[in-house]
Amino acid sequence: NDHTAESAKESRRILAAGGVLRSGHGNMQLICASGSHLPGIPLTRCFGALAAHALGVMAQPQVNDVNLGDGSEPRFFVLATDGVCQVVEDKEVVKIVDSARKDNVLHGINSVLQRARWEWGKKRDAHGVVDDMTVCAVWL
Repeated sequence: NDHTAESAKESRRILAAGGVLRSGHGNMQLICASGSHLPGIPLTRCFGALAAHALGVMAQPQVNDVNLGDGSEPRFFVLATDGVCQVVEDKEVVKIVDSARKDNVLHGINSVLQRARWEWGKKRDAHGVVDDMTVCAVWL
């Protein structure tokens, strides 16, 4: 829920910009213009959705610099869309990609996607809603 209205910091920015939060499918908070159900997106940070930018949605990513604590250098990084991050914990994504190793990064990516699809299958309701999923892993 890092980049959704479920985050207090993100929802404050949306409300301060004049956006309205409405309850959507599965009680997900959707960002809308006052008096409208549009644009009706759940993400507070995303590329595109230009109409939502006037409501506080932005494309600026959140970047975290993490100290590994053991003095080692990072070996890879992973970029994933909310369709993956909503259902698979960050630590699990890292574990899956790391276990695939550099010489089989495609297998690691596919394994993360397979895990996310499985998690979405458990959450799926009568409407069969499953979010889009994209994963990119880069070994350094």
